[in-house]
Amino acid sequence: MADDLQKLKEEINNLRSVILSMSATLMKHAAFRTVSDHFATNTQGRDLISLAEDCFRCARLPELKAPIAEGLEAIGHELMAKAVALDTKRDRAERQG
Repeated sequence: MADDLQKLKEEINNLRSVILSMSATLMKHAAFRTVSDHFATNTQGRDLISLAEDCFRCARLPELKAPIAEGLEAIGHELMAKAVALDTKRDRAERQG
């Protein structure tokens, strides 16, 4: 029983490390690449919102260092703003067309 508990703790720590690594990769990617208008379709706009929600979720991890958490929050807000801008652009095009 104790051995199983130790294995679960190790697995949780490994998963946390993976999440931290993915968060850092996401931040690096976002810092050097902008979200382009190829996300203009409904599904892709929802993808931006989903990605933003993932950023917010990861930013709330208790062991996450403050600068990484703040960066993920900022990226999440930028993705949400881009999704809103794309939705507005699409809505305008539909009304004019």
